[in-house]
Amino acid sequence: MRVADSARSNRYLSLLERQRIATLRAQGVGVREIARRIERAASTVSRELHRNLLRHDYNVYDADLAHARARQRARRVRRTRLIRDPELRRLVQAKLELEWSPEQIAAHLRIAHPDCRDWHLCHETIHQGLYHGGKGGLSRNSPAGCGPGDRYGSDVAEPTSGRPGSSRRRRSSTATRRGRGARTDRGLGR
Repeated sequence: MRVADSARSNRYLSLLERQRIATLRAQGVGVREIARRIERAASTVSRELHRNLLRHDYNVYDADLAHARARQRARRVRRTRLIRDPELRRLVQAKLELEWSPEQIAAHLRIAHPDCRDWHLCHETIHQGLYHGGKGGLSRNSPAGCGPGDRYGSDVAEPTSGRPGSSRRRRSSTATRRGRGARTDRGLGR
């Protein structure tokens, strides 16, 4: 499925920007000046040149070829570290089953395995493994009523009137079982 350049995010360089980079580079303009002229970060231009100037290109940046390479990379299916490394996935899954948060797991991995940089995950990688894992992904085996990211049970918003944004939180059965009663239980009734 092809996405028109006009519909693509500004996060990615467009073909026109790549053509400007090629023209300016052929004129001998430096990376920082190219970045200033196309209103992008110097690191973006540097990364673009590094990714798309291959040895057999003879140090000539070809915008059309670079754009085709970038589109090809975007279409490629990437396997996450959690899928590529079964031992890492087992360790993360074990911590999830102990009801550790992805943030706690990410911090633990950095402390417990300082020399293994491949195991230094961002907590967002673990979240994606949970919610978009698919085959080989992670799962959070929580007790009934405890959804991922919700340690005390899922509170469900109920509308209190027909007005938008007007709702009150209904206490979940899990929260009630755990002894976290309503305000009236603590003498704080309304």
